[in-house]
Amino acid sequence: MKNNCWEILECGLKECPARENSEKKCWLVGGTLCNDTISGDCIEKMSACVDCRVFKANYNPADCFQTLEVMSAQFKSVTEKLLKEKEELTEAQKKLSEFKTTSVYLLKELDKKNREIGVTVRNRTAELKEAESRLSQAAKVAALSRFSAGIAHEINNPLGAVINYIRTALSDPELKTDARNYLEQSLKGLFRIDNVVKQILSYSGRQNLEPVDINKLLLELADFNRFRLKEKSVKITLELAPDLPKTYADPSQLSQVFNNILKNAADAMEKTKRKETVISTLANGDVISIIFKDSGAGITPEQKEKLFTPFFTTKEVGEGTGLGLFISYNIIQVLRGTLDINNTPEGGAAVSITLPVYKELK
Repeated sequence: MKNNCWEILECGLKECPARENSEKKCWLVGGTLCNDTISGDCIEKMSACVDCRVFKANYNPADCFQTLEVMSAQFKSVTEKLLKEKEELTEAQKKLSEFKTTSVYLLKELDKKNREIGVTVRNRTAELKEAESRLSQAAKVAALSRFSAGIAHEINNPLGAVINYIRTALSDPELKTDARNYLEQSLKGLFRIDNVVKQILSYSGRQNLEPVDINKLLLELADFNRFRLKEKSVKITLELAPDLPKTYADPSQLSQVFNNILKNAADAMEKTKRKETVISTLANGDVISIIFKDSGAGITPEQKEKLFTPFFTTKEVGEGTGLGLFISYNIIQVLRGTLDINNTPEGGAAVSITLPVYKELK
């Protein structure tokens, strides 16, 4: 099986740095000799590399973290943070084990004292297992989130310093034209990195899970965005089901998901005459559905395949990081829900989210 770029592309340029650094993916190696488009450092050529068949054949979601590690190799303190996270995760697992032991003891006591209520005991067992699952998932997500935040913070500090150094250099009136152009291009690349880091930080906060009123969140979302969208001639229509049950989630993260979807809908309708986003909710058994419908141009089959791929965006270069839907999808997945996007018969696209109904333990 051909994995190396020179094998897939049948390239004979033995002086290419990709051969000398074969332990790295070729899109992470600077100065490759593929062509005039795929050249320069990792940041400069990444937008072109994502369309290369070598990238499509070898890329996997873990590569986004490898890319961050390439850009922040000097930050050795990540190891210390990982050790700390391991200790915290071990402590969380210990507490979960204690909780499980206590639960089993309570179940045995209940069964011994009143065997005739077997149905009630089985329901109680299911509820306790559900609570244990939520706690376990929350502990894993918290560990991953703190790890992501650690990397992002370690990148953010030197990144700000580098940006300031370049700005200082650009303020020199005697700076040569070529040097000024190189520095300005470098600054643009650094701003894109800064935007990606901010996206990661927005996702990597500690989860605060609690019963959440979806309708209330959507009303706040509409009020908060109504003026901004009015300036773009975008109308928001709410069709919220009364007495909608609550779900169990982090309200700030759900707001982040809803805001991202609403912003994408507004961007999709930028060139259409009718600009309306209809947000509806409904409950069906143990599932809550939230649907965002826009009157935009919809999505192509090619776009649909890549919608939840990190760093994929349909926007112009510099206008989007391609992380919004990827992060939103993962937030919903962690909450044991679903997120899907499809075209509507009347035109436009519909983002459908489902979340489980919160069941309070009795």
